Amino acid sequence: MVGVKFTTCHKCFAIVLLVLCCAGFKNTQAQTEHVTLDTAMIIAQRQGFVVADFIALVKADTSFYQSFKNLHRYAYQVNGNLNVYDKTENVIAGIARKAHQTTGTTHRVMVIDEDKFSGSILDKKGNYNYYTAQLFNDIFFENTPVKLIESKTAGKRNKHIEQLKTLLFSPGTSVKGVPLVGNKLQVFDTQQKYYDYFLNTAKYNDSLVCYVFTCTAKTNATGQSNGNAIIKNLVTYFDKKTFQVIARKYEMQYASVAFDFDVTMDIKISPVNGVFVPTYISYMGNWDVAFKKEEKADFQLKFFNWIIRP
Repeated sequence: MVGVKFTTCHKCFAIVLLVLCCAGFKNTQAQTEHVTLDTAMIIAQRQGFVVADFIALVKADTSFYQSFKNLHRYAYQVNGNLNVYDKTENVIAGIARKAHQTTGTTHRVMVIDEDKFSGSILDKKGNYNYYTAQLFNDIFFENTPVKLIESKTAGKRNKHIEQLKTLLFSPGTSVKGVPLVGNKLQVFDTQQKYYDYFLNTAKYNDSLVCYVFTCTAKTNATGQSNGNAIIKNLVTYFDKKTFQVIARKYEMQYASVAFDFDVTMDIKISPVNGVFVPTYISYMGNWDVAFKKEEKADFQLKFFNWIIRP
């Protein structure tokens, strides 16, 4: 089986990768007076739209997290592509993968239908050379029977993967055990002073009218944000008619003696037979870990042909 030693560096990377997919804002203290409204929202407020109620909805929403839990509940097909780049932006390694997941009454099975490796993606022993590739595989392509909802990984590795998954679906929430980052992810609590909040209306993909809630790190006169603000930009799109979260975009940056990273993600969810599921994930990340070779990679995942059963 393709693998790699799960080192502390991999753990740091994995946790930050997964923080980008999560989006819960529990135990937060954001004040509505700190939210900037556009003209359309000001008019809506005058017509009865209650900003405080909307912010409470943002903080209480768990539908985005639940949509990702559905990756471990239902059958679907998935196509994934990953590329690793050198310093001059040339592709030096890659994965092109097609797979499908089947589910029974108690277990799910991910079946790899097609796998194409290129460049230096694997070492001589058949292990992944890059931690982005390892996490791409571990998080989205568990290819042995697994109990529904649960992960097959065990021990410390399981703990770190589960921390990752919690973070991935709840940025803005503190997670114990995250090295160096700690509470710097709590954009609505301890980190609130470092952020500006905006609420406006806009069309998503030039079609669906949405409420757009944005959390942006404040900048100084030179355009630099405070080093404590790891999440630089967090944008959530809500269907204006149903208030359902349909997409989130993230940007995170961090620099320390141990490691630097610059990561962005774009995640979309859609309803299938009344159940919300992920349909698209895009990731781009640049990592520079002490005593390790700098790594820049991106990947895209498309989920389709979902089979939703009771």
